[in-house]
Amino acid sequence: PRMKTPSTELYDLIHSLRQNEKRYFTVFAKTLGGGKKNYAGLFSHLSRQDVFDEYKIRQKKISEKNFKRLKNYTTGMVLRSLENFHGESSVEILLSRLLIQADILYSKKQFVLLKKCIAKAKRLAEERDLIQFLFPLLMIELKSSISFRSTGEMLKKISSEQIAKTADDCRRLIELRRLSLRFWNIIHTKDSVTAKEKKQLKQIAKETLRIYKKAKSGYSISKESAN
Repeated sequence: PRMKTPSTELYDLIHSLRQNEKRYFTVFAKTLGGGKKNYAGLFSHLSRQDVFDEYKIRQKKISEKNFKRLKNYTTGMVLRSLENFHGESSVEILLSRLLIQADILYSKKQFVLLKKCIAKAKRLAEERDLIQFLFPLLMIELKSSISFRSTGEMLKKISSEQIAKTADDCRRLIELRRLSLRFWNIIHTKDSVTAKEKKQLKQIAKETLRIYKKAKSGYSISKESAN
């Protein structure tokens, strides 16, 4: 039977890493006791390959029986390492982690810690005007408010106006991203644009300005408009 062409996804990911990211992965793997594990060995061999050759790696006998599973596991470990590496410098990653923590705290019924976690995430999202994180935080607040009643506490009352505003802000951000995609699809697909396409670009700019003027939040909307 014809052999399948090995996937290069892990190889491409590893070779996209900067040297400091590779060094961090090595330390990360050792911290988890993976310095002598198969995934650390696979990472090391793929890092040294100038041209991807999976069969050569298999001959070194560092693989498990299910080599595909090993590659998938290694990919996951590289992504976890990158998440940790960039976690302190990326507000978006930090907010994503806080969302995960809030969900875990909710499932564990640790409502006092949950309240603090939500407050921290909301404060950070509002300070940076990362409105895309406010909606999932609002959903956690809503589902948690019922559980808080049984503990004699309540989250801050959530008004219908607050829900509507958050939903509207998120909708505007999504619409701006859609318009941005249309804009770049037109100007990047060819060397010059037709008269019809110029008219479409003007309409996109007009619609973008209209959404921007209606938005009360600044950073995310302004950044999206600029993009």
